[in-house]
Amino acid sequence: MIGADTNAMVIQLEWMQSTGSADFDEMREATASMIRALANLQVKMGGMTHADRRELVDKLCPKKELSEGERLHLERDLKRNGPVSRLKGGRS
Repeated sequence: MIGADTNAMVIQLEWMQSTGSADFDEMREATASMIRALANLQVKMGGMTHADRRELVDKLCPKKELSEGERLHLERDLKRNGPVSRLKGGRS
């Protein structure tokens, strides 16, 4: 399931990039979100291991570079609040 969907999305992105589409950046971010969601679903269904998911996401969803303002905002929050656990208030 994830292979065909991912291939179609990557082909569309390559076409948009080659044609100089103004919507390329927005579509790239949307595609990265969709790939992450599909990979998470495959892990939950047992069709993919966590290591495979990580490899796929790292390969197809490069991390977005932060603007100077975003970076400063995150640094200020980190200084103010310290590192926050993603599992906060839940599991141990």
